[in-house]
Amino acid sequence: MGASAGGIPPIQRVLSALPSDFPASIFVTIHTAAEGPRLLSDVLSRTSALPVAYAVDGDSIRKSRVYLAPPDRHMLIRDGAVKVTAGPRENRHRPAIDPLFRSAATACGSRVIAVLFSGLLDDGTAGMKAVTAQGGVTIVQDPDEARFSSMPENAVRNDSPRYVLPVRQIAATLIDLVLNRSQRQGSEDQLNSDLTNEVKIAEIDLSAVARDKPGTPAPYSCPECNGALWEVREGELLRFRCRVGHAYGSESLLASKNDELETALWTALRTLEEKAALHRRLSEHATRRRNVRAAKHFQQSADQVHQQAQSIRHLLLQDEQPPLTGTED
Repeated sequence: MGASAGGIPPIQRVLSALPSDFPASIFVTIHTAAEGPRLLSDVLSRTSALPVAYAVDGDSIRKSRVYLAPPDRHMLIRDGAVKVTAGPRENRHRPAIDPLFRSAATACGSRVIAVLFSGLLDDGTAGMKAVTAQGGVTIVQDPDEARFSSMPENAVRNDSPRYVLPVRQIAATLIDLVLNRSQRQGSEDQLNSDLTNEVKIAEIDLSAVARDKPGTPAPYSCPECNGALWEVREGELLRFRCRVGHAYGSESLLASKNDELETALWTALRTLEEKAALHRRLSEHATRRRNVRAAKHFQQSADQVHQQAQSIRHLLLQDEQPPLTGTED
């Protein structure tokens, strides 16, 4: 299960409707702040009949348990065990949903059921495509009832999920799918090397990081490390990955570029105001030395730079400006 903004209540509702002997393992990634308190397991435990705990690296996977991605760590599935890593951020987040779904698809194939809930931007979509490609089942919360519909809408648009359901129907669907696994449809595709390599990147496998990148070079730099980005197309889905492994969906990359722009504008504003202040100081110094010409020159320069600073300030603070940030936390 994956969720971001607005996703905790629907996950609580689904877990509360699952029996204590639910014959499957549940892995939950919710976007959380790196420095946040580890309280989410307590929050989910209040309504869940299944035990909920933060995943520990190397844990054996057991049925009828809920494994929760810790703050600032990706949670992956590998060889019947849980891996917890500090791999590169994906879609501006760690933990991110795509690494969990992608690793589940490579490890468990058609046995995977991926469920995506409320959230902003587009994390989870690429991971759901990997699950679909391996014969698994994908379920998306109905965007019309999601508190934040961007994440579900992106998944519906790019993955064609098996089910698009209101939250009240998801638990019953999960129970039916798990108990009637033989009735599932869809063939499991052979794992491709690019998918396997992306899972290894999240595991901080240096050989995977060094491997030639899939796709074509893009004319953009990575917002995280300023390295070159590669453009990857999967059907209609467009996403990006840099040399060291940071990954973005198109909407996540745009949000990061908006953040970069805002930072650059505030930096320019500060620099211009400092420059204007210096010119005014030099004008005062020239005045004390009775150098009228120099004093006038520095004052005119100060006024000019101040006007430039005001233009940037107006751009940053204008009321009709769309949000410059896509932060979800």
